[in-house]
Amino acid sequence: MSVRLGDLLRGVKAAVFDFDGTLVDSHEVWTRVDQALFDWLGLVQPTDYVKEIAGKRPAEIAAYIIEHFQLTDVSQESILNCMERNHMHYFSNYVQFIEGAVEFLRYLAAKGVSIGIATASTHKIVEQFFSNHPEVRALIDSVVTSEDVVHSKPAPDVFLKCLEDLGVHPSDGIIFEDSLVGLSAATQTGCKVVCILSHPDNYTEKRELSQLQISSYSEYLYQPRTLEES
Repeated sequence: MSVRLGDLLRGVKAAVFDFDGTLVDSHEVWTRVDQALFDWLGLVQPTDYVKEIAGKRPAEIAAYIIEHFQLTDVSQESILNCMERNHMHYFSNYVQFIEGAVEFLRYLAAKGVSIGIATASTHKIVEQFFSNHPEVRALIDSVVTSEDVVHSKPAPDVFLKCLEDLGVHPSDGIIFEDSLVGLSAATQTGCKVVCILSHPDNYTEKRELSQLQISSYSEYLYQPRTLEES
């Protein structure tokens, strides 16, 4: 019998979400942000760039670019400033929630489930996005970013710190993630893990790292449920 989201949610006390690609549909926006950065640098983006920076902090991304291209006339600070300008512009104007995400958050909150965000992004980017959605931000009990821990994804630190902030043991938690790096981190926590298929790459590997794969939260919200699940 196949696993359903309702089965995984039963008894859960906390739900922790990645941000990019899991709560918000930012894949195309990140493509624009990356391209704008390389246009500013006057460089061609490496074909393996997205894979190389997955889970890295902004400072680590800047350091990677400087090392990869052996840059001597551009500082890490200037790259970070350019990245931040691009993030603020695109995230304020173009990023939207994943289908059904807001309704799903409201559903969980109404059931008394604590809600957290654990992301490799920064507090500034997350809060900038939620400044346009204060009613949704009010549903979030904890936001933990890579700035708050020693090791970013694929280490499980951001998830574990978020669960600690929520006062919930990993065995009572469920994590929603979309990336291989994030799923690898999630599987190390002891939580149940759901993969959000916001982009179709690496499906086989993602399936191996999660107990359930869904394309949107609407798949659960609008499917028939038993009285116990509703």
